[in-house]
Amino acid sequence: MRSPKVSPEKKGSGKGREVANRKQDNRKEKRNARSPSRNRNEKETEKPPKKKRKLSPKKSASELVQSSGVAPKHEQNETDADKELVCLEEASTSFEELRKSPKKTDAEGNEIEGTECDVPLNANIQLGMFKDSVLAIPNSKKGIKVLETHYGEFGIVSGIHDKKKCIVMYEHVEAECQRFQTQLGIVVKAAAHGKNHFLRILANTRIGMYSIVVFKEIGPFLSDLWRRNRFVFSPATAVRVALYTLKAVEELHSLGFIHRDLKPSVFALCASGCSKTVVYMVHAGLARRFVKGNGELRPRRQKVVFLGALRYASRAAHLKEERCRRDDLESWLYMFVDFLGDFVLPWAKQTNRNGVLNEKERFLSDDGVEAAMRINALIPNMTKLVVSFIRHLKYDSTVDYNYVKDLLTSEIKKNNYNDDRFDWEAPTTPSSNPPTSTTKTNSKTTA
Repeated sequence: MRSPKVSPEKKGSGKGREVANRKQDNRKEKRNARSPSRNRNEKETEKPPKKKRKLSPKKSASELVQSSGVAPKHEQNETDADKELVCLEEASTSFEELRKSPKKTDAEGNEIEGTECDVPLNANIQLGMFKDSVLAIPNSKKGIKVLETHYGEFGIVSGIHDKKKCIVMYEHVEAECQRFQTQLGIVVKAAAHGKNHFLRILANTRIGMYSIVVFKEIGPFLSDLWRRNRFVFSPATAVRVALYTLKAVEELHSLGFIHRDLKPSVFALCASGCSKTVVYMVHAGLARRFVKGNGELRPRRQKVVFLGALRYASRAAHLKEERCRRDDLESWLYMFVDFLGDFVLPWAKQTNRNGVLNEKERFLSDDGVEAAMRINALIPNMTKLVVSFIRHLKYDSTVDYNYVKDLLTSEIKKNNYNDDRFDWEAPTTPSSNPPTSTTKTNSKTTA
C-alpha cells in the first residue's frame, strides 16, 4: 500500500513552521480574549488611588519637622554661602502641588463663604506655629526660630533667621481655603515688576504638611496701631495713611488682581529704620485675577460667595455679585472713614448683613454722606467727591486713581499735614507741643 504524499510544508520546512507558529499564536490570542484572567500576571495591575489624608490637628509644623529628622545634608563641594542660601526655585515644589488641586465648580480655591484673608477657618484646632519651635529650612543649616504662637491651618508669625528678624506665613496643604497660590503669585509678580508696596520673599518651601513662605521683617499692622490709639487716627494721620494704602491698591490692580477684603489688618508699615514711611499690603490671599493673560476682562460670573469683613465689604459682596476694581475702592473708602473714629461709619454697631447693606447704600448717596459729615466733623469735605466718583464706576470701568490721589494730596497740603507727626510716632523734643503752653499763658493773662 502506497503511503500518502507529504507536501514540503508539512515535512517541517521553514515556511511550514512559520505558518504553524502563526496559527498557534492566533489560538492563544483567542483564548486570552475569552479569559482575561489567564494573562493577568503579564500586565501591570493598576494601583488603587491613595486616600486623601484628613487634616490632622495633632501635629504642628515644628512637630512634623522634629519627627521627620534633620534637614537634608549639603553636598560636600558647596561653599558656606551656598549652604546658608535658601533658593526660591529649589523650594517651589509644594506650590506646584497646590496648583494641581481640584477646583470647586465655578468657585475658586480661595472662595469660601464668610472667609477673611487674614483669619484662619479653623482657629480653635491644634494646628499652626508654636513659640520657640525651630523650622528646618531645606538647603540651609540655620533654621527659623518661631517667636510667637498662632493656631489655625493658616497664619503669619514672626521669627528669627540667621540673627535677623523675619515673618513666616504658613498654610496647611489640605486647608479648606487655599490662599497660598494667589498670595505667592502676587508677591512674585510684584517683585518682577518692581512694585514697592508688597513684601519680598526670602524663601518658600514645604515642611511636613505645611507650605511656608519667609518674608523680610515688617513693622506693625495698621490695625494694631489704630487699636493702640483707641481706634481713632487724627485727620493728619488718617488722610496720609489713606493715600499710602490707595497707592498699594493701585499697584495690585496694575498686576491684574482685585483684593476683595481690604481693611486695616491687611496693611503694615515697613520695619523700624526705614528712611520713609512705606505701607505694605501683606495679606492678599482672597484676591482674584480680573483680567486674562491678554489683558482682556474676565467674564462676569452670576454669583460669588460673600467674602471679607462685614464692616468693610462692598455692596456687591453683600449681593454676592462678581467684584471689580470699584469694590476695592469702596472698601478702601470705608476703611479711611473708619480711621477717623471707631463709630464714624453709620453701620459700625450693626451685625445684620441686610442692615449694614442698607446703611452703606445710604452713605454712598449725596444725602447720606452729608448727614455723616454733619454728625462727625472730622470727615473731610473731599469725601463727598470720592463718594460720587465711586458711585459712578461700573464693573468694567478703568479707575482714575490720580483723581482720588490728587484729592488726598490737596487735603494734605491745605492743612499742612506733612508737618505733623504720625499718631504712633513719639514727639521729637519736649517742646514739640507749643500750642498747649501758649493757651495756658493766654488764660492767665485773661484772668
